[in-house]
Amino acid sequence: MFLDYGDKITGLIEKDLLDGLTDVLKEYFLETVRIKSSADGCVRFEIPNEKDAEIIYEKIRNYEKNKTRYESRRDSLHILSSGIYEKEDIDALYEAQQGLCYYTGKSLDKKPKNFAIDHVVPVTEGGSSWPSNLVLATVEINREKHNHSKRKMFSILEKRNGKDWVKMQREFCKEVDAKRRKIDKNRRSIISEMLNKVEGNVRNSFPGQDIDYAIINDDIELVVNHTVVNFPPGFVRQKRKCFSSKYIEKLVEAILAK
Repeated sequence: MFLDYGDKITGLIEKDLLDGLTDVLKEYFLETVRIKSSADGCVRFEIPNEKDAEIIYEKIRNYEKNKTRYESRRDSLHILSSGIYEKEDIDALYEAQQGLCYYTGKSLDKKPKNFAIDHVVPVTEGGSSWPSNLVLATVEINREKHNHSKRKMFSILEKRNGKDWVKMQREFCKEVDAKRRKIDKNRRSIISEMLNKVEGNVRNSFPGQDIDYAIINDDIELVVNHTVVNFPPGFVRQKRKCFSSKYIEKLVEAILAK
């Protein structure tokens, strides 16, 4: 985004950035500026005076800083979680939730994307990244939930919207939860098949050895005879290693060499 302080205070903002702003900030922006045109993924606008221009610039700059900080923290936490999900799982969750926020029932859009992937049990509390622990929520409610539990989040919403509203929303969540479990089961089944293929290749390379390579609870585990290798959370997302027969064969070779 840039502002030109010439005869007229004009600006340019990427449409993706504008669409991704919080509802409050986007509303403030649209109420303050005058849209001139929208083309090539950019929106051109004019601002009535320099004071408003400086306020808007500062608000959006702070938004981008906070967003970068949040995404960096989210990515670092993501490494700590077990499990994996793919775009197909998010699409399935979107359908399961009927395109609505899990917590508030507000409408979610795919294009432009205006929702966040929420870990029901926060990663900091041991929550995984398997689909069974994921729901889609508005960006605002995802930030508000932060490290709260699902129970705590609904307690907050109850104070805001009343018991009857929360009761109705919880019924919606129960229906979604049943579908989430099926999505999770399907993803685990796909991963298990991939691990079984690797296991078969490794067994062929080391005939006579007792080798098991599978999902145990939420994590990946390799057993070579009586030696157990517990891989760290997030290993399943290291696809070049997790699904590489050569990589696992090297581990097996090292174990047998002891």
